Amino acid sequence: MNPLNRKSFLFFGGGSGLSNILKPFVNSFRDDVEYNLSIIVSTFDNGGSTGKLRSEKKIPALGDLRKVISSLSSESDYIFLEYRFLNKLLSPHTVGNIILENFLNKNKSLIKAIEEMSSIYLQYKATILPATENYADLVAAVDKKIIFGEKDIEKYENKRIDDLYFQTIDEKKLNTPISNFDVIKKSDYIFFAPGSFYTSILASILPHNSIDAIKLSKSKKIMFQNLEEKNFIEKLKFFFNKTEGLLPDYLISSDIDIEDELKRIFPSIKFFYHDFTNKKMIVHDYKKTMNFFEKKLGFLN
Repeated sequence: MNPLNRKSFLFFGGGSGLSNILKPFVNSFRDDVEYNLSIIVSTFDNGGSTGKLRSEKKIPALGDLRKVISSLSSESDYIFLEYRFLNKLLSPHTVGNIILENFLNKNKSLIKAIEEMSSIYLQYKATILPATENYADLVAAVDKKIIFGEKDIEKYENKRIDDLYFQTIDEKKLNTPISNFDVIKKSDYIFFAPGSFYTSILASILPHNSIDAIKLSKSKKIMFQNLEEKNFIEKLKFFFNKTEGLLPDYLISSDIDIEDELKRIFPSIKFFYHDFTNKKMIVHDYKKTMNFFEKKLGFLN
């Protein structure tokens, strides 16, 4: 019996780190294994096509949601959804962003828009949810400066960030969709996907009450360290303080050099080494990632 059969899996994150890890995850299961997959996606990107749509429409960022949908679609649909227009009228938008924005305009609900687009394009069964349906900007305090927006915060990814929070139009708390709490509660495994530490991982869990729900969950909590990530232990300290005590049960990393320091500062976290490196680019290698999920995930008990 596969120890992962009938389990529920939840991924938090955003950007390419999240979308790149999903396809090897779903392809690691044999056809006879039943599982539930949910993905909660950061919605605060303010760059490129996504940033333009956010600014014009005052809507949550759609780009990372689109990337998740296209990553779980067929190869031909992936190419279609990721196509970026070159003409002046539609540049720099992708086909997928325009489709998702139209579904949002039609449904007046981001969750319903995602559901409708997923029903057309998803090749695998998955529930994709936004971290919030509210329009907001990610804000960071760095070296006594205030940095507005994910695009500029990413420039400080390897700096010491003093605080991270949201700014909304009406100064209200960012609401977390009720459906998010349900999938958090039911999850057997919660993954913090690889990606930008502040603008992907933390941004996806910071909306109101999400962190408390994760703490109450009885799931195994697993964090992936981004490849070639600098100052990771300092970032983990920030994560611990910002979330008021939340820590993963496991850290999955390709950097064996951080193991001793991790054990010294966070002895409760179990370090698990796995080589995800890709020789051609700095992304989690598809086959090596699939190998982790296929052969090693079930041993994290």
